[in-house]
Amino acid sequence: MNTEKQLIQFEVIRAITIKSIESITEEIADEMPAGYKNTIRWNLGHIIAVADAFLFNFAGIPMYLSPEHFEMFKSGSKPADWTTQPPSLEELTGMFKGQIDHIKKHLEGRSFEEKTKNTFNLYGNPQETLGEVLSFCQYHEGFHLGYINGRTTKTLKRALI
Repeated sequence: MNTEKQLIQFEVIRAITIKSIESITEEIADEMPAGYKNTIRWNLGHIIAVADAFLFNFAGIPMYLSPEHFEMFKSGSKPADWTTQPPSLEELTGMFKGQIDHIKKHLEGRSFEEKTKNTFNLYGNPQETLGEVLSFCQYHEGFHLGYINGRTTKTLKRALI
């Protein structure tokens, strides 16, 4: 897949994520399901943080998130550890939109066959190109969006009963 098509695909996936935020209230975003350590709000911020970390570490793109927001949503973090107010859903929506512009700005004109500055392994499979890193970010976003949509559906059904 060429660079332009890969970026369009990323935009489509990001648009789906942004659309899903529209049905979430601030209250629902902060519900902590029994047996879980993270909320919908955390999952939304985490999608942005992981894309930021992967594209910074492997593609050399400057970090998009502030250090405070990155710490809040990085892998291994959880809302129980937050010492500052997290971004609102409106702010997160803005971050999603801004990050896609940031990515496009820094990847336009680069080949997705270009080798990354570092390599990481997924189940013994080295990820070595910009396209592979971006594909993983898209998978990761879809994975967390599945959780978000599952929680939203259950919450909305419970509210209607």
